Amino acid sequence: MTILKTTAPTGLMSFADIVKKGANIAPRAKLANQSLPEASPISYKERRLVLYKVSQKSEKIAPLTLRNEINKAFQEKSKIANPVVAIVIKSLSEMNIILVTIEQYSAEFLIQNKAIWEPYFKFRNATKDSTWHKVVVYGISTEIFGQNNGLEFLEEEIKIFNRINLVVRPNWLSSAENRKTKKHASAIIAFETKAEADKALRNRLIIVGISMRVSKCVAKEPRKFSHVEI
Repeated sequence: MTILKTTAPTGLMSFADIVKKGANIAPRAKLANQSLPEASPISYKERRLVLYKVSQKSEKIAPLTLRNEINKAFQEKSKIANPVVAIVIKSLSEMNIILVTIEQYSAEFLIQNKAIWEPYFKFRNATKDSTWHKVVVYGISTEIFGQNNGLEFLEEEIKIFNRINLVVRPNWLSSAENRKTKKHASAIIAFETKAEADKALRNRLIIVGISMRVSKCVAKEPRKFSHVEI
């Protein structure tokens, strides 16, 4: 009996050959109604927009509903067929909200189109995710700054009497329950540049006329910090 040998059509490679040779598979054509930017995918960090002081911790959000409504608004107002926002989540502190775009868009794009998504939130300010330089300030009076709007007053106090700008409002390092039994507590202060953080470390910070001790803030894991004294 004669055995017939079959050969693969010329030019075709097996999956193993593709892996070995690193051959590129041509991407599928985009659908006619898609309007994705042609730029290469943007890094995850560049896609994050942080909305600060959105609401109280107890206030819940509906992430999927918000995301879908924002994407629908982009479709209606900017004629963008594909989604823009991939995720809407609360931060670990539950005081801020983070918008994350799909890979083809950036936080800068959201800022440029703020009028489209802004009506869905109440927030103090919005900034792109970036690496800030944080320090810890010790011995802050909870009697003075532990009341309502206390951190807002603390921010102004630091700006006026130290001639230094903060990126965002200070945050207490300890919980509200813990501060109830203490007259003094520590807070985290964030600066945009290392030079500003170094100035605070070198000169300390004047708060209500007192020179406060300052140390570097080193994050080991989310919401937990170790202090390297200077």
